[in-house]
Amino acid sequence: MRTELDSSGHHSTPRWAGEASSWSPSGPESRWSSQHHSVTSTAAEGVHVSVVDLSALPPDPSRHEKSTPHRKEWQVILVSDGHVSLCRKRGSLRLGPGDLTLWWGAEPLEAVAVVREGTPRATVLHLPPSLLPLHHSRLRELMARPLSSTSGVAALLACHMRDLVEHSATVRLAQLAWLKQAAVSLVAALLTGATEELREESSLRRETLLRIGKTHIELHLDDPSLSPTTIAAALHISVRYLHCVFQQDLMTVNRYVQTRRLERCRRDLADPEKEGLSVEVIRTRWGFQDATVFSRAFKKAYGTTPGEYRRRLRRRG
Repeated sequence: MRTELDSSGHHSTPRWAGEASSWSPSGPESRWSSQHHSVTSTAAEGVHVSVVDLSALPPDPSRHEKSTPHRKEWQVILVSDGHVSLCRKRGSLRLGPGDLTLWWGAEPLEAVAVVREGTPRATVLHLPPSLLPLHHSRLRELMARPLSSTSGVAALLACHMRDLVEHSATVRLAQLAWLKQAAVSLVAALLTGATEELREESSLRRETLLRIGKTHIELHLDDPSLSPTTIAAALHISVRYLHCVFQQDLMTVNRYVQTRRLERCRRDLADPEKEGLSVEVIRTRWGFQDATVFSRAFKKAYGTTPGEYRRRLRRRG
């Protein structure tokens, strides 16, 4: 058995306890709480901290849509006890005790309590966007990513959130402003560091994909169907992202493929052991289907036509 609190704080009709619970963490007065622990909150200049206990209830998507008071605020969610799955349209995030995550309050979210023993509990820090130093697009890159609070700034933030809940009732209102600023500063430090790590991770991934992409191209230069589409499919990424990866070398994908094919053709034309191969055979061997396109590209790259290039080498030899 559990009790809901309506918007006025009065108890409504008890509901039956089942296997999981839906919860909307939007706003300092979250609707869902257990019979053992009411929602508590502190507020100071737009910053709120709320605590929600998740009782066991069968998930009800229709109830979730009706009960979520979407707010344009950022929320730092800390799982204090138990395990919680945060569900969204693009998947779910499993959090355990001590895990933190960032959420945009205007986006629908359903929290499902994974009940094993005890009551899962979450502490939510509500922050107006204007207080955070990072752009909204940067913050969205960090949204719904698990952050452990076992060390560093994350550990300091988690402790501060717990202390706000435990001791805020004995703190004077004027002093809450300083505690609010401390919370904002800790969140800013955490997210700025996470953004830098995400940028480094993204850069390393692009470098790795660039090496893999070049290797794939090298192994398939003789394939006439080699294209950004087939390369992206082989790397399991989008064509658009493939082009972004190759921008590191200031060269388009098609340009890189053509450059490597031209180099293979030049080497074959200069190889005495391949004198018996015609220019046409060599160009088609390395993926050039159009003789005019090949001749024009070769001359632009090496200052002479393929045939003249071969004749010059023979005269020198």
